[in-house]
Amino acid sequence: VADGMGGHLGGEFASALAVETMHGVLQETQGEDLTPITTKNGWSSVAGRRLFLAIQRANHKVFEMSQQDPNLTGMGTTVAAVLFDEQESVAGICHVGDSRVYRIRDSAIELLTEDHSLVQQLLREGKIGPTDVKTFPHRHVLTQAVGVSPLIQPSVRLERPQSGDIYLLCSDGIHGVVDDEDMLRIIAETSPDLEKACDTLVNL
Repeated sequence: VADGMGGHLGGEFASALAVETMHGVLQETQGEDLTPITTKNGWSSVAGRRLFLAIQRANHKVFEMSQQDPNLTGMGTTVAAVLFDEQESVAGICHVGDSRVYRIRDSAIELLTEDHSLVQQLLREGKIGPTDVKTFPHRHVLTQAVGVSPLIQPSVRLERPQSGDIYLLCSDGIHGVVDDEDMLRIIAETSPDLEKACDTLVNL
């Protein structure tokens, strides 16, 4: 999921270019002998490394294009991506910005990413409380986005998927207006028709 910013033209272009670039890198790196990414819990995965490289390449492409075309100056995009690696039985999760990845397991929903946003940073530092998040005046200010600066640090997480898991990727167009409990309820009511679940969430 890529949510563009920088005006209608710039945002649409940035998100499309990021997705296209990531797809290309993921195809290029299939079967390549890469150094796996290792997370704090000791899991390692080439899938995580491939996603990390794909987002970094997308950042380079979007930033380069924004420097070349005055109409696209300042454009950028969020990215939230999951790559399932059947060989390693691991899901690589990588994101930049405030698009999110949730996992639904055993009738519970869990947020697997932490927004790269000013409000999340202040929350982590204890400068605001959880109840202040919805009303915070600068809650849409991002601390990182793809294509806005030459260097980014995508966040990577590895998970072991279980049978019956559902992964939900969404922009703030969903999580900014729909509560986690409502997401869970809608997916439970529409399952196993995931396309219907998506349509219902977007309509809501």
